[in-house]
Amino acid sequence: MAVGDIVIGGSADNTVLNFQPAATVSVLITAAGLDDESAFIGVTNGVLNSRIGNPANEASNGQGNTKIFINNTIYLTIIALGAGVFSTYHGVQAE
Repeated sequence: MAVGDIVIGGSADNTVLNFQPAATVSVLITAAGLDDESAFIGVTNGVLNSRIGNPANEASNGQGNTKIFINNTIYLTIIALGAGVFSTYHGVQAE
């Protein structure tokens, strides 16, 4: 992949979604699909987790347009959303 390439991915049904770019790669996450009222976008270093934005039930689509830079050290994580539900991420490679 190269700078400017579109990055899109999704989880399997009821599965945690982790997206960790390759070493030396940075990605700007521009939107996430969260089909659950308690869902949130998170980042992790593999040990510690942090939430970005409000849960979906506090702000309608409050995380849909959140901008997050991730890399190989601090990367995207989204909780499993339940049976019949999956999550997605959308972005662009920045580096």
